Amino acid sequence: MLPSLPSRLSARPSRRSLLVLVATLGALAAACAQSPALTATAVTPAATTTALGTRSAAATPSPAPPVEATPTPTGTPTASPSATPSSTAAATAAASPGASSGTSPAASPAPVSTPAAPTPASTPAPAFPVLVDPPFVPSGDTIIVRATGAASGMVEAAGRSIPMLADATGTWAVVGVGLYTERGAHTLRVTAQDAQGAAMGTVSARYTVVDPQRPADYLTTTEETAAILTPEAAATESRMRAEQFASYDPTPAWRTAFRHPVLNFVVTTEFGSGRSINGGPIGDFHSGQDLAADAGVEVTASAPGRVSWVGAMPIRGNTVIVDHGGGVKTGYHHLQDTSVLVGQVVAAGALLGHLGSTGFSTGPHLHWELTIFGVNVDPETWTARSFPR
Repeated sequence: MLPSLPSRLSARPSRRSLLVLVATLGALAAACAQSPALTATAVTPAATTTALGTRSAAATPSPAPPVEATPTPTGTPTASPSATPSSTAAATAAASPGASSGTSPAASPAPVSTPAAPTPASTPAPAFPVLVDPPFVPSGDTIIVRATGAASGMVEAAGRSIPMLADATGTWAVVGVGLYTERGAHTLRVTAQDAQGAAMGTVSARYTVVDPQRPADYLTTTEETAAILTPEAAATESRMRAEQFASYDPTPAWRTAFRHPVLNFVVTTEFGSGRSINGGPIGDFHSGQDLAADAGVEVTASAPGRVSWVGAMPIRGNTVIVDHGGGVKTGYHHLQDTSVLVGQVVAAGALLGHLGSTGFSTGPHLHWELTIFGVNVDPETWTARSFPR
């Protein structure tokens, strides 16, 4: 029991009354300090801070707002209505036995969900198989592209669109890889249709262009011969070649490998070799194969076809061009004379003219070219294999 206060105080308390009042208040303070209920509700600032800080690090990115505790008659702090759910939980942790002793139990880290590994998307099978042969090709050579099961189609390669041809297994096309094509991997695209003309889709295929390691050619010419190579002559010849390759016969006339157009020849300059004239720097690549033989020997067609151009060119001299269909043409240059007319259909081995040295030439020889839609390729390759095969 607490000591009772004096029942009545005078308006002017005596010295003794004041002393009794002070003693009474002191006794009341001592009794409050020893009360077990008040001791249990004590919450130290350090414990509260530790509990809130531990929960904040584990659960929320920002510190929880301070808790406003209101003492109840039993001394248990109660969160005010303004407190958030997170701050209420923090206050409860602070009032736990661990918090009252000054230590806060370590909060369990929030479980972190590990995202499931993405399922790799399955690559759909191509609408039709595409084969590039050979997959590694020297610059200035030929590849054949096949689309099995297709009835018609188009090849897009090196910025050109090439129509495909049908056979018993699908469609195919020959593609010329230019002499100046960059080495490395390249991609072509085939768009195909079925027998009813319905689209079958587009399929991409890769091929790699490699260095052919061709030699350089060093020419020594007279002043008169070198004078033929003028800018005007080059411009005139360029216009002529644009005319020669403006159109093509659609259906291939050949069935086997091509043949050399001259007998008993010697290759004096390989296709694609760099050329130096009179000790000058190596310039453009050689666009054909030079076959040297005696002047006047017969020059014959390498494969069946139709004569598409006959005439004289300022640099290549007297010329015959044969269209073999499917974008493939052969050119016969520096002829002494010609023996055919434009539009004439010729068989392999048919006489076209006689070997000479007209135009820019240092002696009797045939400059033999093979082009695919205007792209010069190595004709020797076409004597070694049949396209298609």
